[in-house]
Amino acid sequence: IVYTNWITVPAAATPGSASVTVTATDTSSQSGSAVIPLTINVSTKVWNGSGSGNWSDNADWISGLAPGYSGDTLFFAGSTGLTPNVDNNYSVSGLIFSNNAGSFTIGTANSSVLTLAGGLTNNSANVQTFNVPVALSGAQTVSATAGNIALASTVNNGGSMLTVAGANNTTISGVIS
Repeated sequence: IVYTNWITVPAAATPGSASVTVTATDTSSQSGSAVIPLTINVSTKVWNGSGSGNWSDNADWISGLAPGYSGDTLFFAGSTGLTPNVDNNYSVSGLIFSNNAGSFTIGTANSSVLTLAGGLTNNSANVQTFNVPVALSGAQTVSATAGNIALASTVNNGGSMLTVAGANNTTISGVIS
């Protein structure tokens, strides 16, 4: 007997090793259970801005799958959906704006926090604005490579080094703690 099914890994799942317990029961009430190991991988998610504007909306991402709450690298390009909403606490391995990215204003309606675990880079000539609290997970670099970056909310460095780099301006108008 072959049993086939799908599982959905929730966005809150931590990347790395995990397991799922599966119990299968056939039509004659015979059943069996097994623990199946799995690996939760991180990936790069590309914003398309076609959904509600919330980071958790699958329709806003080219892959059709929203990023997990931890570990993914996020890539913003184009000029659709320029006001994304961080609607959960996210920890990203990198946040990159491509050379053709419009001027994004990333906000939050519910005080969610964006944790940078792999830096922030603006390769676009347009300013990128963050109206969301930012936290650092270890030493991080904010690089205004081709255009300005505006961090307009609090920045919690957690005692880690924040390096500001790039040929353009990075403005931090919130409290750094």
